Amino acid sequence: MHTPHKPSLHAYLPLAAVVLVVGALAAASVWYWDLVPMFAFMGWFFLVFGGLKLIKLRSFVSAYRSYDVVASRSRIYGYVYPFLELAFGLAYLFVWQIERVSVVVIIVMLVSAYGVHQKLQGDEEVVCACLGTVFKVPMTWVTLVENILMAVMAFIVIM
Repeated sequence: MHTPHKPSLHAYLPLAAVVLVVGALAAASVWYWDLVPMFAFMGWFFLVFGGLKLIKLRSFVSAYRSYDVVASRSRIYGYVYPFLELAFGLAYLFVWQIERVSVVVIIVMLVSAYGVHQKLQGDEEVVCACLGTVFKVPMTWVTLVENILMAVMAFIVIM
């Protein structure tokens, strides 16, 4: 039986750097615009992650289709997904239709989490498309936590 190797911490440096940038942007937004901290974090998270996916959109779609249950059935969804993230980000930063947007975020993130969970159950090593294909980050439980965390944060927003 094939046992996938465990990625080193070094493999997560791009993800850690991006999350630090998102945190810094969120902190600046809270300080400068007096934005709700969770809206600021979610907004910048979706803007930065969505923007990274657009840099190499075609290769992002190919990578994303390998594990997302909707994108695997619809190439169009793979192309739309980064724009959804950008729209989510702008909605949170501009505090626009937050409750409605959060419902959509919950659905999108949980569907994505389901695909990630299914892929993690297999032996196959997969490159995560969470940062687009600009950086090669392995898909592990970190990817699953990222999706679930965004869904939970969106759920908190509507509570």
